[in-house]
Amino acid sequence: MKHFSCDRNVRSIAVPYTLTLTPHSLLRTVRKMIESRSSEKKRVTEIYAAKGLARRHARAIVDKLAKYDSLFVQTLMMEKLRLQPPAPDSEDDRGPWTDGFITFCSFGLWSFVPIIMYAAISPLLFPSASDFFHFQFACVVTMGVLFALGVAASHFSGKPRIRSGCEFSVMGAAVFVVAFVAASHVAATTRTHLPRFFEEAPSV
Repeated sequence: MKHFSCDRNVRSIAVPYTLTLTPHSLLRTVRKMIESRSSEKKRVTEIYAAKGLARRHARAIVDKLAKYDSLFVQTLMMEKLRLQPPAPDSEDDRGPWTDGFITFCSFGLWSFVPIIMYAAISPLLFPSASDFFHFQFACVVTMGVLFALGVAASHFSGKPRIRSGCEFSVMGAAVFVVAFVAASHVAATTRTHLPRFFEEAPSV
């Protein structure tokens, strides 16, 4: 019964952070924080002392926080892992299907950025440039947009702006490389097995 109560307590504490970490890793992290309370207290004391608090004052504050599991875990999440729980007024009744639809629309919307840059903006700005230049222009602008999105996301994640922007850019570049290689192989295979689809239409 005690183990069940402790596990239920861990799950209730972990709920606000389920949007940041996977449920399994989150439960493991919260349980470890509670079970290794003494070592975590020393770590938070060092963090507060590094911020300018006197060590005895920092130790007294941490001792008070450690008496409450939820408050202690929240402090560790913010000070140690740099994770911010959502604001109380940000909770809503959206279900997983609604969240999935919003995510799908977001990805669909931003995926048009490189297409628009390549097919419309770059030819409009540089009408005499080659197709390869338009391709390069679209890549550079898309990387800039990804970096800007990462900087904006740092406001919610608590990460440094430059780091968050670089993470978004690196992930976007990796996805771009995978998509480019896959598309190249598909095009080569299609040209080999279905050459008639690549034949130029006869001039009238």
